[in-house]
Amino acid sequence: MMKRVFAVLLALSLAAACVPAAFGEAEALSRNELNAWRDQLLKDSIADNRYASESMEDGAYSLTFDWYTLIADTQRLSSATRIMSVFYEMVPDEDEVTPADIRGLRPGDTVEKLLAAWPNENESLAGTREEAVLYQTGGLPGQASAGVLKRNGQRAESVTYSLYQMTTNGVSLSKVTYTLTAGIIDTITVEFDGELLTLADAQDEIAAILDVQATTEFSAFLSNGDSMEAEVFNSDDLLFSGIDFLSVTPDDLIALLGDDFAEEWAEDGDRLIRVMEWQAMTAVFICEADKTPISVDNISMDEDLLTGPRGLIVGDTLDVILGRFCYEATGTDGIHTWLYGDVTAGSYGVMDSEYPGQAEVHYVQTVDGKRVEMILYVTEGMLRTITLQMQ
Repeated sequence: MMKRVFAVLLALSLAAACVPAAFGEAEALSRNELNAWRDQLLKDSIADNRYASESMEDGAYSLTFDWYTLIADTQRLSSATRIMSVFYEMVPDEDEVTPADIRGLRPGDTVEKLLAAWPNENESLAGTREEAVLYQTGGLPGQASAGVLKRNGQRAESVTYSLYQMTTNGVSLSKVTYTLTAGIIDTITVEFDGELLTLADAQDEIAAILDVQATTEFSAFLSNGDSMEAEVFNSDDLLFSGIDFLSVTPDDLIALLGDDFAEEWAEDGDRLIRVMEWQAMTAVFICEADKTPISVDNISMDEDLLTGPRGLIVGDTLDVILGRFCYEATGTDGIHTWLYGDVTAGSYGVMDSEYPGQAEVHYVQTVDGKRVEMILYVTEGMLRTITLQMQ
Protein backbone atom coordinates (compact mmCIF):
# COMPACT_ATOMS: atom_id res chain seq x y z
CA MET A 1 0.00 0.00 0.00
CA MET A 2 2.86 2.39 0.79
CA LYS A 3 4.25 2.08 -2.72
CA ARG A 4 0.82 2.87 -4.14
CA VAL A 5 0.45 5.94 -1.91
CA PHE A 6 3.90 7.27 -2.80
CA ALA A 7 3.14 6.76 -6.50
CA VAL A 8 -0.04 8.80 -6.15
CA LEU A 9 1.79 11.55 -4.28
CA LEU A 10 4.54 11.64 -6.87
CA ALA A 11 1.98 11.99 -9.65
CA LEU A 12 0.30 14.86 -7.81
CA SER A 13 3.67 16.52 -7.25
CA LEU A 14 4.53 16.39 -10.93
CA ALA A 15 1.11 17.69 -11.92
CA ALA A 16 1.28 20.54 -9.43
CA ALA A 17 4.74 21.47 -10.67
CA CYS A 18 3.30 22.14 -14.13
CA VAL A 19 0.56 24.48 -12.92
CA PRO A 20 2.28 27.79 -12.05
CA ALA A 21 3.91 28.28 -15.46
CA ALA A 22 0.61 27.67 -17.21
CA PHE A 23 -1.29 30.23 -15.13
CA GLY A 24 0.38 33.13 -16.92
CA GLU A 25 0.12 31.57 -20.39
CA ALA A 26 -3.52 30.47 -20.51
CA GLU A 27 -6.03 32.93 -21.98
CA ALA A 28 -9.67 33.52 -21.11
CA LEU A 29 -12.42 31.91 -23.18
CA SER A 30 -13.14 33.98 -26.32
CA ARG A 31 -15.64 33.98 -29.17
CA ASN A 32 -12.88 33.47 -31.75
CA GLU A 33 -11.69 30.36 -29.89
CA LEU A 34 -15.21 28.96 -29.66
CA ASN A 35 -15.98 29.55 -33.32
CA ALA A 36 -12.69 28.12 -34.58
CA TRP A 37 -13.02 24.99 -32.46
CA ARG A 38 -16.68 24.48 -33.45
CA ASP A 39 -15.70 24.68 -37.13
CA GLN A 40 -12.99 22.07 -36.61
CA LEU A 41 -15.33 19.86 -34.58
CA LEU A 42 -17.87 19.95 -37.41
CA LYS A 43 -15.24 18.97 -39.99
CA ASP A 44 -13.96 16.11 -37.81
CA SER A 45 -17.50 14.85 -37.15
CA ILE A 46 -18.41 14.93 -40.85
CA ALA A 47 -15.24 12.98 -41.64
CA ASP A 48 -16.12 10.40 -38.96
CA ASN A 49 -19.75 10.11 -40.11
CA ARG A 50 -20.55 7.31 -37.63
CA TYR A 51 -23.36 8.51 -35.42
CA ALA A 52 -26.93 7.85 -34.37
CA SER A 53 -29.38 10.75 -34.58
CA GLU A 54 -32.42 11.41 -32.42
CA SER A 55 -34.95 14.21 -32.63
CA MET A 56 -35.19 16.59 -29.66
CA GLU A 57 -37.43 19.46 -28.69
CA ASP A 58 -37.26 22.88 -30.39
CA GLY A 59 -36.10 21.42 -33.69
CA ALA A 60 -32.73 20.23 -32.38
CA TYR A 61 -31.13 16.81 -32.88
CA SER A 62 -28.88 14.67 -30.71
CA LEU A 63 -26.07 13.09 -32.75
CA THR A 64 -24.26 10.41 -30.76
CA PHE A 65 -20.75 9.32 -31.76
CA ASP A 66 -18.57 6.72 -30.03
CA TRP A 67 -17.14 9.08 -27.40
CA TYR A 68 -19.20 12.28 -27.59
CA THR A 69 -22.64 13.67 -28.41
CA LEU A 70 -23.46 16.74 -30.49
CA ILE A 71 -26.60 18.83 -30.23
CA ALA A 72 -27.17 20.30 -33.70
CA ASP A 73 -29.87 21.93 -35.83
CA THR A 74 -29.89 19.21 -38.55
CA GLN A 75 -30.48 15.46 -38.41
CA ARG A 76 -27.64 14.78 -40.84
CA LEU A 77 -24.31 16.56 -40.64
CA SER A 78 -23.23 18.87 -43.43
CA SER A 79 -21.14 22.00 -43.80
CA ALA A 80 -24.32 24.01 -43.16
CA THR A 81 -25.02 22.33 -39.78
CA ARG A 82 -24.82 24.53 -36.69
CA ILE A 83 -23.52 22.73 -33.59
CA MET A 84 -25.07 24.15 -30.42
CA SER A 85 -23.25 22.01 -27.85
CA VAL A 86 -21.07 18.95 -27.38
CA PHE A 87 -20.87 16.51 -24.47
CA TYR A 88 -17.94 14.21 -23.60
CA GLU A 89 -17.98 11.46 -20.97
CA MET A 90 -15.60 8.85 -19.61
CA VAL A 91 -14.60 6.23 -22.14
CA PRO A 92 -15.57 2.64 -21.19
CA ASP A 93 -12.24 1.17 -22.28
CA GLU A 94 -8.89 2.47 -21.04
CA ASP A 95 -7.29 1.61 -24.38
CA GLU A 96 -9.59 4.01 -26.25
CA VAL A 97 -8.93 7.75 -26.30
CA THR A 98 -11.74 10.29 -26.12
CA PRO A 99 -11.28 13.26 -28.49
CA ALA A 100 -9.85 16.32 -26.80
CA ASP A 101 -11.98 19.34 -25.98
CA ILE A 102 -11.40 23.03 -26.71
CA ARG A 103 -8.32 23.13 -24.43
CA GLY A 104 -6.98 19.64 -25.18
CA LEU A 105 -8.63 18.11 -22.10
CA ARG A 106 -10.40 14.75 -21.86
CA PRO A 107 -12.48 12.87 -19.29
CA GLY A 108 -9.98 11.12 -17.04
CA ASP A 109 -7.61 14.10 -16.86
CA THR A 110 -6.74 15.49 -13.42
CA VAL A 111 -8.02 18.70 -11.89
CA GLU A 112 -4.41 19.94 -11.88
CA LYS A 113 -4.26 19.59 -15.66
CA LEU A 114 -7.65 21.26 -15.96
CA LEU A 115 -6.62 24.31 -13.91
CA ALA A 116 -3.37 24.58 -15.85
CA ALA A 117 -5.23 24.76 -19.18
CA TRP A 118 -7.21 27.85 -18.20
CA PRO A 119 -6.40 31.18 -16.48
CA ASN A 120 -6.24 31.12 -12.70
CA GLU A 121 -5.66 34.33 -10.77
CA ASN A 122 -6.64 32.60 -7.51
CA GLU A 123 -4.03 29.94 -6.83
CA SER A 124 -5.14 29.44 -3.21
CA LEU A 125 -8.73 28.92 -4.45
CA ALA A 126 -9.98 31.40 -1.86
CA GLY A 127 -13.70 32.05 -1.74
CA THR A 128 -16.59 30.38 0.02
CA ARG A 129 -16.96 26.76 1.04
CA GLU A 130 -19.13 26.28 -2.06
CA GLU A 131 -17.36 28.40 -4.69
CA ALA A 132 -14.06 29.95 -5.79
CA VAL A 133 -13.63 32.39 -8.68
CA LEU A 134 -10.60 31.55 -10.81
CA TYR A 135 -10.77 34.68 -12.94
CA GLN A 136 -13.16 37.40 -14.17
CA THR A 137 -12.45 39.81 -17.02
CA GLY A 138 -14.38 42.43 -18.98
CA GLY A 139 -17.84 43.79 -18.32
CA LEU A 140 -21.30 44.44 -19.76
CA PRO A 141 -22.53 45.90 -21.97
CA GLY A 142 -19.78 44.47 -24.12
CA GLN A 143 -18.06 41.17 -23.35
CA ALA A 144 -17.13 39.47 -20.08
CA SER A 145 -15.73 36.08 -19.12
CA ALA A 146 -15.22 34.17 -15.88
CA GLY A 147 -14.04 30.88 -14.43
CA VAL A 148 -15.85 29.51 -11.36
CA LEU A 149 -15.08 26.36 -9.35
CA LYS A 150 -17.94 24.72 -7.43
CA ARG A 151 -16.97 22.61 -4.45
CA ASN A 152 -18.05 20.94 -1.25
CA GLY A 153 -15.34 22.13 1.08
CA GLN A 154 -12.06 20.70 -0.20
CA ARG A 155 -13.79 18.51 -2.77
CA ALA A 156 -14.03 20.09 -6.23
CA GLU A 157 -17.28 19.15 -8.00
CA SER A 158 -17.25 21.23 -11.19
CA VAL A 159 -15.50 24.07 -12.99
CA THR A 160 -17.31 26.34 -15.46
CA TYR A 161 -15.72 28.85 -17.84
CA SER A 162 -18.29 31.33 -19.15
CA LEU A 163 -18.37 33.95 -21.90
CA TYR A 164 -20.99 36.73 -21.83
CA GLN A 165 -21.35 38.63 -25.11
CA MET A 166 -23.76 41.46 -25.92
CA THR A 167 -25.93 40.88 -29.02
CA THR A 168 -28.87 42.70 -30.58
CA ASN A 169 -31.27 40.32 -28.77
CA GLY A 170 -29.64 40.30 -25.34
CA VAL A 171 -26.58 38.66 -23.79
CA SER A 172 -25.41 35.37 -25.28
CA LEU A 173 -23.94 33.01 -22.68
CA SER A 174 -21.48 30.32 -23.82
CA LYS A 175 -19.96 27.87 -21.34
CA VAL A 176 -17.41 25.09 -20.95
CA THR A 177 -18.28 22.93 -17.93
CA TYR A 178 -16.24 20.13 -16.35
CA THR A 179 -17.70 17.80 -13.72
CA LEU A 180 -15.25 16.18 -11.31
CA THR A 181 -15.06 13.18 -9.01
CA ALA A 182 -12.07 12.66 -6.69
CA GLY A 183 -10.01 15.19 -8.65
CA ILE A 184 -10.67 13.57 -12.04
CA ILE A 185 -12.75 14.96 -14.93
CA ASP A 186 -15.92 12.92 -15.44
CA THR A 187 -17.71 14.88 -18.16
CA ILE A 188 -17.12 17.92 -20.36
CA THR A 189 -19.90 20.05 -21.86
CA VAL A 190 -19.28 22.90 -24.30
CA GLU A 191 -22.27 25.16 -25.01
CA PHE A 192 -21.51 27.45 -27.97
CA ASP A 193 -24.63 29.61 -27.88
CA GLY A 194 -26.49 28.58 -24.77
CA GLU A 195 -28.81 30.80 -22.83
CA LEU A 196 -29.89 34.21 -24.06
CA LEU A 197 -30.04 36.48 -21.03
CA THR A 198 -31.34 39.96 -20.52
CA LEU A 199 -28.67 42.53 -19.83
CA ALA A 200 -29.96 42.93 -16.26
CA ASP A 201 -29.85 39.17 -15.55
CA ALA A 202 -26.35 38.84 -17.01
CA GLN A 203 -25.12 41.78 -14.95
CA ASP A 204 -26.61 40.18 -11.84
CA GLU A 205 -24.73 36.95 -12.56
CA ILE A 206 -21.44 38.79 -12.97
CA ALA A 207 -22.10 40.81 -9.80
CA ALA A 208 -22.61 37.54 -7.89
CA ILE A 209 -19.32 36.22 -9.28
CA LEU A 210 -17.54 39.39 -8.15
CA ASP A 211 -19.05 39.00 -4.67
CA VAL A 212 -17.53 35.52 -4.37
CA GLN A 213 -14.24 36.80 -5.80
CA ALA A 214 -14.07 39.35 -2.98
CA THR A 215 -14.65 36.65 -0.36
CA THR A 216 -11.71 34.86 1.25
CA GLU A 217 -13.42 33.04 4.10
CA PHE A 218 -12.36 29.62 2.79
CA SER A 219 -9.26 28.40 0.94
CA ALA A 220 -8.23 25.07 -0.47
CA PHE A 221 -5.60 23.12 1.42
CA LEU A 222 -2.40 23.51 -0.56
CA SER A 223 -0.06 20.55 -0.28
CA ASN A 224 3.56 20.82 -1.42
CA GLY A 225 2.92 17.54 -3.20
CA ASP A 226 5.57 15.66 -1.26
CA SER A 227 4.36 13.86 1.84
CA MET A 228 7.94 13.31 3.00
CA GLU A 229 8.23 17.09 3.48
CA ALA A 230 4.69 17.71 4.75
CA GLU A 231 4.45 18.96 8.33
CA VAL A 232 3.53 16.80 11.30
CA PHE A 233 0.16 17.24 13.01
CA ASN A 234 0.61 20.47 15.00
CA SER A 235 -1.21 23.21 16.90
CA ASP A 236 -2.12 25.07 13.68
CA ASP A 237 -4.29 22.09 12.75
CA LEU A 238 -6.48 22.69 15.79
CA LEU A 239 -7.99 25.80 14.17
CA PHE A 240 -10.55 24.73 11.55
CA SER A 241 -14.14 25.43 10.44
CA GLY A 242 -14.27 28.39 12.82
CA ILE A 243 -13.28 26.16 15.75
CA ASP A 244 -10.30 26.45 18.10
CA PHE A 245 -10.27 22.97 19.57
CA LEU A 246 -8.07 23.94 22.51
CA SER A 247 -10.41 26.65 23.79
CA VAL A 248 -13.79 25.86 22.21
CA THR A 249 -16.86 26.22 24.45
CA PRO A 250 -20.45 25.04 24.12
CA ASP A 251 -21.47 28.62 23.30
CA ASP A 252 -18.91 28.73 20.47
CA LEU A 253 -20.45 25.64 18.89
CA ILE A 254 -23.99 26.92 19.34
CA ALA A 255 -22.96 30.14 17.56
CA LEU A 256 -21.43 28.08 14.73
CA LEU A 257 -23.93 25.23 14.40
CA GLY A 258 -27.15 26.66 15.86
CA ASP A 259 -29.27 25.69 18.83
CA ASP A 260 -30.89 22.66 17.19
CA PHE A 261 -29.01 19.99 19.12
CA ALA A 262 -29.66 17.11 21.49
CA GLU A 263 -27.81 16.87 24.78
CA GLU A 264 -27.23 14.56 27.70
CA TRP A 265 -25.63 15.11 31.09
CA ALA A 266 -23.79 12.50 33.16
CA GLU A 267 -22.01 12.61 36.49
CA ASP A 268 -18.27 11.96 36.70
CA GLY A 269 -17.24 12.23 40.34
CA ASP A 270 -17.64 15.84 41.39
CA ARG A 271 -17.91 16.97 37.78
CA LEU A 272 -20.45 16.68 34.97
CA ILE A 273 -20.07 15.45 31.41
CA ARG A 274 -22.11 17.30 28.79
CA VAL A 275 -22.71 15.57 25.43
CA MET A 276 -24.00 17.86 22.66
CA GLU A 277 -25.06 16.37 19.32
CA TRP A 278 -25.71 18.27 16.09
CA GLN A 279 -26.15 16.78 12.63
CA ALA A 280 -22.63 17.90 11.73
CA MET A 281 -20.82 17.24 15.01
CA THR A 282 -20.90 15.57 18.43
CA ALA A 283 -19.01 17.33 21.22
CA VAL A 284 -18.27 16.27 24.79
CA PHE A 285 -17.40 18.84 27.48
CA ILE A 286 -16.19 18.47 31.05
CA CYS A 287 -18.11 20.82 33.37
CA GLU A 288 -18.20 21.90 37.00
CA ALA A 289 -20.99 20.63 39.24
CA ASP A 290 -22.90 23.86 38.49
CA LYS A 291 -22.62 23.11 34.73
CA THR A 292 -19.92 25.70 34.09
CA PRO A 293 -17.73 24.31 31.26
CA ILE A 294 -14.13 23.50 32.14
CA SER A 295 -12.75 22.13 28.86
CA VAL A 296 -13.61 20.15 25.78
CA ASP A 297 -13.02 16.40 25.99
CA ASN A 298 -13.60 15.45 22.35
CA ILE A 299 -15.40 16.38 19.17
CA SER A 300 -16.36 14.06 16.34
CA MET A 301 -17.64 14.54 12.77
CA ASP A 302 -19.16 11.77 10.67
CA GLU A 303 -20.82 13.79 7.87
CA ASP A 304 -19.27 16.04 5.23
CA LEU A 305 -20.95 19.19 6.55
CA LEU A 306 -17.80 20.54 8.24
CA THR A 307 -14.15 20.63 7.27
CA GLY A 308 -11.64 19.07 9.65
CA PRO A 309 -7.92 19.76 10.21
CA ARG A 310 -5.93 20.37 7.00
CA GLY A 311 -9.13 20.47 5.00
CA LEU A 312 -10.01 16.83 5.63
CA ILE A 313 -13.65 16.01 5.02
CA VAL A 314 -15.67 12.85 5.54
CA GLY A 315 -15.54 10.93 2.25
CA ASP A 316 -11.85 11.62 1.52
CA THR A 317 -9.73 8.64 0.53
CA LEU A 318 -6.90 7.14 2.57
CA ASP A 319 -4.43 8.45 -0.01
CA VAL A 320 -5.67 12.00 0.62
CA ILE A 321 -5.28 11.56 4.38
CA LEU A 322 -1.73 10.24 4.17
CA GLY A 323 -0.78 12.96 1.71
CA ARG A 324 -1.74 15.78 4.09
CA PHE A 325 0.68 14.89 6.89
CA CYS A 326 4.29 13.87 7.26
CA TYR A 327 4.80 10.30 6.04
CA GLU A 328 8.27 8.96 6.74
CA ALA A 329 7.10 5.33 7.07
CA THR A 330 9.56 4.55 9.86
CA GLY A 331 8.45 0.95 10.41
CA THR A 332 5.64 -1.60 10.35
CA ASP A 333 4.75 -4.90 11.96
CA GLY A 334 1.99 -5.78 9.50
CA ILE A 335 -0.76 -4.11 11.53
CA HIS A 336 0.82 -0.90 12.87
CA THR A 337 2.55 1.38 10.37
CA TRP A 338 4.52 4.21 11.97
CA LEU A 339 4.09 7.26 9.77
CA TYR A 340 6.50 9.46 11.71
CA GLY A 341 7.90 9.87 15.22
CA ASP A 342 7.28 7.52 18.14
CA VAL A 343 5.38 7.41 21.43
CA THR A 344 8.35 8.58 23.51
CA ALA A 345 8.68 11.76 21.42
CA GLY A 346 5.14 12.83 22.28
CA SER A 347 4.44 13.65 18.63
CA TYR A 348 3.78 10.87 16.17
CA GLY A 349 1.55 9.40 13.51
CA VAL A 350 0.57 5.75 13.27
CA MET A 351 -1.83 3.78 11.10
CA ASP A 352 -3.47 0.60 12.37
CA SER A 353 -4.77 -1.58 9.57
CA GLU A 354 -5.63 -5.25 9.94
CA TYR A 355 -8.08 -5.66 7.02
CA PRO A 356 -7.95 -4.30 3.44
CA GLY A 357 -9.77 -0.99 3.04
CA GLN A 358 -10.04 -0.43 6.81
CA ALA A 359 -7.72 1.65 8.95
CA GLU A 360 -7.44 3.89 11.99
CA VAL A 361 -4.98 6.71 11.52
CA HIS A 362 -3.78 8.37 14.74
CA TYR A 363 -1.95 11.70 14.87
CA VAL A 364 -0.75 12.83 18.31
CA GLN A 365 0.79 16.08 19.55
CA THR A 366 1.50 17.66 22.93
CA VAL A 367 0.37 21.26 23.42
CA ASP A 368 1.06 23.07 26.71
CA GLY A 369 1.43 19.75 28.47
CA LYS A 370 -1.84 18.40 27.05
CA ARG A 371 -1.95 15.38 24.78
CA VAL A 372 -4.18 15.98 21.75
CA GLU A 373 -5.01 13.11 19.43
CA MET A 374 -6.79 13.05 16.10
CA ILE A 375 -8.27 9.70 15.08
CA LEU A 376 -9.38 9.14 11.50
CA TYR A 377 -11.58 6.07 10.92
CA VAL A 378 -11.41 4.66 7.40
CA THR A 379 -13.66 1.93 6.00
CA GLU A 380 -13.88 0.76 2.39
CA GLY A 381 -10.97 3.09 1.68
CA MET A 382 -12.90 6.24 2.65
CA LEU A 383 -12.79 8.52 5.69
CA ARG A 384 -15.91 7.98 7.81
CA THR A 385 -15.22 9.79 11.09
CA ILE A 386 -12.87 12.55 12.27
CA THR A 387 -12.36 12.65 16.05
CA LEU A 388 -10.25 15.03 18.12
CA GLN A 389 -9.74 14.26 21.79
CA MET A 390 -7.75 15.79 24.64
CA GLN A 391 -6.12 13.96 27.50
